[in-house]
Amino acid sequence: MSYIDLMGKETYELLYKHHDHRGNPIDDFEDVLLSDDEDIDQSKVEKLKKLLKLASNAGNVLVPLEAAKLLAAWGIPEALDYFDYCIDNRIDKLGNLSPHRLHGYDQTYEEIEESLLNYYSRCADRSEKEGNQAAIRIQSTLTKIIRLSKEISYNMMGLIKEIKNEGWRVYESDLKECFIAFLNKEKKDRNDYWNIQDLKILFKDWDPLFLKEVENKYGVIVLDEKLTR
Repeated sequence: MSYIDLMGKETYELLYKHHDHRGNPIDDFEDVLLSDDEDIDQSKVEKLKKLLKLASNAGNVLVPLEAAKLLAAWGIPEALDYFDYCIDNRIDKLGNLSPHRLHGYDQTYEEIEESLLNYYSRCADRSEKEGNQAAIRIQSTLTKIIRLSKEISYNMMGLIKEIKNEGWRVYESDLKECFIAFLNKEKKDRNDYWNIQDLKILFKDWDPLFLKEVENKYGVIVLDEKLTR
């Protein structure tokens, strides 16, 4: 079944058919997310907000999540409220909503994380004040995802990189807890191993004494670039 059949032509075009301010089509969805402010179709914003409905099963998750991704990337805060709903109600328990193309695990929370960072980037591009406000606004939602990573398979690479680049030390305590939790897991998956490596690199810079204490207890963490994500 195609997306058009699944969600209807009107909704499909609302989500995926876009034009720049000159009327030229924007075919790549990534380009729509990262478009200049002048190319955001403001007439779609209220219609997209109406799609942010609570999901009760895997079948009705796609549309609101796609709408939320668009709105977040365009700097619309209602999208963040919807992401909070998704996390608070453990949307991942509805099923494998967005399987990784190679490894099969559900990457829905990674997509939400990316959308939160897109929201921050949009606001930061507009002004320093808006960027600072956005960083504060996404903090609680990102923290929920970080804490949830101790229970689910979750690739933190992109988030750790952004946190380090932005100097967001506010996440340090929770990341340390995750680091210990990953090391304590009896059965680690691929993402746990990668997260451990990425966190070692982070704490080598942020808190080498903490890293030394961890490695004294758990053994030296060897960086292995041959692992594939």
